[in-house]
Amino acid sequence: MFLKTVDRPYNAKFRLCSLFIVSFYLASCGGEEGGGLEFNDPCVSPDPFPSSERVVLSGAVSFDSVPHNSSLGLDYGNVSQKPARGVEVELLDECGVAFDKSITDASGGYTFSVSPDFDIAVRVNARLVSTAASSWDFRVTDNTNGNAQYVLQGATINSGTTDSVRELNAALGWGGQSYTGTRAAAPFAILDTVYEAIQFVRLVDSDIVFPPAELRWSISNSTAEGALSEGDLGGSFFLSSEGNIYLLGQEDDDTEEFDGHVIAHEFWHYFESSFSRVDSIGGGHREGDLLDFRLAFSEGFGNAFSGMSLDDPIYIDSMGTRQSVGFEFDLEENVQLATGWFSESSVQSILYDLYDSDSGGDGVDATEDVFGEMYAVLTSSAFNDSSAMVGIHLFLSELKDQFPGLAAQVDALANQQNFTVNDGFATGELNSGGSMLVLPLYKSVSIGGPSVEVCSIVDFGTINKLGVRSFVTLNVSVAGDYAISINRNSGKARSEPGALIWSQGELIDFVGNAVDNSSMAVVALVPGEYVLEVFDIENVFSDDAPPAENVCFAVAVN
Repeated sequence: MFLKTVDRPYNAKFRLCSLFIVSFYLASCGGEEGGGLEFNDPCVSPDPFPSSERVVLSGAVSFDSVPHNSSLGLDYGNVSQKPARGVEVELLDECGVAFDKSITDASGGYTFSVSPDFDIAVRVNARLVSTAASSWDFRVTDNTNGNAQYVLQGATINSGTTDSVRELNAALGWGGQSYTGTRAAAPFAILDTVYEAIQFVRLVDSDIVFPPAELRWSISNSTAEGALSEGDLGGSFFLSSEGNIYLLGQEDDDTEEFDGHVIAHEFWHYFESSFSRVDSIGGGHREGDLLDFRLAFSEGFGNAFSGMSLDDPIYIDSMGTRQSVGFEFDLEENVQLATGWFSESSVQSILYDLYDSDSGGDGVDATEDVFGEMYAVLTSSAFNDSSAMVGIHLFLSELKDQFPGLAAQVDALANQQNFTVNDGFATGELNSGGSMLVLPLYKSVSIGGPSVEVCSIVDFGTINKLGVRSFVTLNVSVAGDYAISINRNSGKARSEPGALIWSQGELIDFVGNAVDNSSMAVVALVPGEYVLEVFDIENVFSDDAPPAENVCFAVAVN
């Protein structure tokens, strides 16, 4: 058996035998002189059920799994086999045409009733599909080979005249110091984590319908940045414009197939994009960063979700030569490098503590498994239609409002992480992260009223860090055209002010032009509450180097 990629249905005109990973081709099965491609001697599929006689073909599908070692790398000395659960299995006739299909059970088992004395092969698709009231369709595909789907296929063997068993295992391909064989286990290891995440969510919503998605993985997917079709991912990520997840796979660089928390984290981004509201601006981040609060919430929730869905608070990511090193963090850890509403570490700590009852001796964590309540908030209209931008203040305030019994616990956990939850707009927040220019999180401007000063600072970094963008609320009671102006007040001599105008998470318009230190736009607005996201364009796009500097602006609306 071998791993291959398939990017289109089999054509019954041809007899298919050998397809290997990356190289997709049709080959003669032998018997004809010279071999090679056959276009003039088509294979004709026989009737798969010529009579009522049947024999049972059963078996199980498994994959090689690699744990992590004490160095946080992959421990190739302790490989085990795990069942490939919920994957699609097909029966192929001698022409390679699928004539029956099934789904493996929780033990990786499958069963077919087939005709005796019939040439068949078993093919396992790297695809999770449902047979339940809810539905899903997740495939592992190769972004460096036209997004072809991976499959595992056994040899064509006669079904015989008695019941038989065919076991298929997706092998690791490890040769001792490097990968020397086909990495057949990888797609099924990836799906195993997705299977866990699906079942975890279904515990709180058994009727959920997941939008179809692909997890695009390749042995060429590296940390180099460039074309996705060439494997230059830069890192693993969820691409919202496609609704697909891209995962690293290049050995001696960074492979993700056995890093379950990384896969579950990216699944979270798929989940929030599909079922909730996402205001995160994305971009690079690491432990200890003081981030834009929208990014901190999304990334912190992704980390927490990985621990919840895998029932494991230790997040590990392996990498390096022979995948021998890595890093880890404990979601139960409450002492962080940076604490506050701008810290993904604080977000993950609070959310995981709400899920898990292990207090770790701190005496604060006293709840257990409230993911159902979290799910209710994430999918509620109050959360998704809020005028406030999505962050930990909005989420926790809605959790308190919708589930008052959790209010005291939420407040205790937030206080432990050095911030306060009064409402979605962070009213009364005192944690400035070290710069009072970031507070209050939201300022307010009125139509025809005095201007309000906000700042774009780079004290904590540029692009997506805390303080680079400021937020101003605007209430409109009468529909009309309104002039929004942004003018430099102080700070660096040359600035490029700009603003995004948001309504309930939807981008309405943009304020910005090429004039130094000043921007103005006339925008048509209907009654409602808006948020102006104000920034200096150079601070947003500069990578921690000049001309990024602190600057403050006067914002007015007339």
